[in-house]
Amino acid sequence: EDGAMIAGRNGAERGALESCGMNLGIAFQLVDDALDYVGRQADLGKAVGDDFRWLAKGQRFAWTSERDGWQRVYTFARSGGEMTPVTPGGADLIQVQEVDERGGFVYYIASPDNPTQRYLFRSRLDGTGRAERLTPASEPGTHAYQVSPDGRWLAFLSDRGDDDAQTQVWAMPAGGGEARVLTNLPGGVDDFHWSPDSQRLAVIA
Repeated sequence: EDGAMIAGRNGAERGALESCGMNLGIAFQLVDDALDYVGRQADLGKAVGDDFRWLAKGQRFAWTSERDGWQRVYTFARSGGEMTPVTPGGADLIQVQEVDERGGFVYYIASPDNPTQRYLFRSRLDGTGRAERLTPASEPGTHAYQVSPDGRWLAFLSDRGDDDAQTQVWAMPAGGGEARVLTNLPGGVDDFHWSPDSQRLAVIA
């Protein structure tokens, strides 16, 4: 529509282009959601499985959408009804880290104040309450976390400490609190993954 206005087109043409743009956006979102559900990360060049999650044994689902202009998580009943917004508007959600249905939270990365800084937040799946920032306020910058499968721990790589400190795996409670170092490998850690039972970590060093 903006292009039509700049070009001085009439109201009917502006309306037609606005409708075309909206329908194209919806079609793009539907294709993106389908690829997220059945695509492969290696082919798409982005993380998959983040946009759509079944909940309540298939009776509800969590869906990531820009339907109001902001990338947000919504929940929706399979039987129909109104969508429930889970994450706040006003800032784009960057990536869903984990949906902890048992604990009732979704964990995600967002940058509400500065696009160069990314922090971990969590919001309640029922849409109540306020989003909680879990990355400590004393740690500005870009952060990446792995939520343990049981939803109790947040693990991340950091070289905090002395100037010559190596990158190690650190962990903190999912509800917030002090982080503690889990590894002490001489050459540092390149990557890691949680075990399915959340009791161990496999590290690449």
